Amino acid sequence: MTSSKDDHVNLGDFGWANLMNKDMRETFCGTLDYLPPEIILGTGHNESADMWNMGVLLYEMTTGQAPFTSTTPEETCRIILKCRLSFPEGLDKDAEDLVISLCKKDPKERLGAKAALEHSFITKCLGRSPAGAVAGENNEEDDDDMGRPSVMARRLREEREKIAADLQRLLEAKKQTEDTLMSITEEIEQTDAETQKEQKLREQVEANNAALAKANQEREKELQESRKRVQQMEAEVSRLRRGPRWPMGLGRKSVGAA
Repeated sequence: MTSSKDDHVNLGDFGWANLMNKDMRETFCGTLDYLPPEIILGTGHNESADMWNMGVLLYEMTTGQAPFTSTTPEETCRIILKCRLSFPEGLDKDAEDLVISLCKKDPKERLGAKAALEHSFITKCLGRSPAGAVAGENNEEDDDDMGRPSVMARRLREEREKIAADLQRLLEAKKQTEDTLMSITEEIEQTDAETQKEQKLREQVEANNAALAKANQEREKELQESRKRVQQMEAEVSRLRRGPRWPMGLGRKSVGAA
């Protein structure tokens, strides 16, 4: 693979190249997916086989997959001999027409190199400048305006838009989660503050209860002491009441005599 001074890509594979003369070639060679029907049938081939190859290559470059392929070589050969082409939706119609014109089962019906270069698909694509191609990498709408036929480009754009939408949804979900976490955090902090306040009130009540209990003990002690004094006084009064009594007159005389 090389590129020209105008940055046009040149593809070349000379592994099986031959100088053609009037005789047909009969060598069975090449990559299976690219083999034209005449090589598979062994009927002889010439330069028109290269045009078939160009049609297969164009199909791959515009759709991202091979036109004739299967799980076994035998089935691949049967598909090639049937020469049935199917195209994905959205593919450039000029590209479809060029592929069909190049992948004709009859070599005589295929476009030659000169006719292929004059095809509408080639002429409109060659009108794109390298700068336009570079700009097209950043703006797929420019690709459509310039006639770019690549289905893969549109698929990549759709995938990119899908990823961007998914990313946006993830960012929104992340924001909602963060808001929820913030709300929960605020509720937890408020609950902690209320719990601490309740704890302080509980500690204060417990301290007051302890002080009251101590005061009650002291009052109970004083009350017991008061009860003891009262009992002692009552005992003393009772003792005095049980003592001897002097006559009233005798008591006066004794006092007068003194």
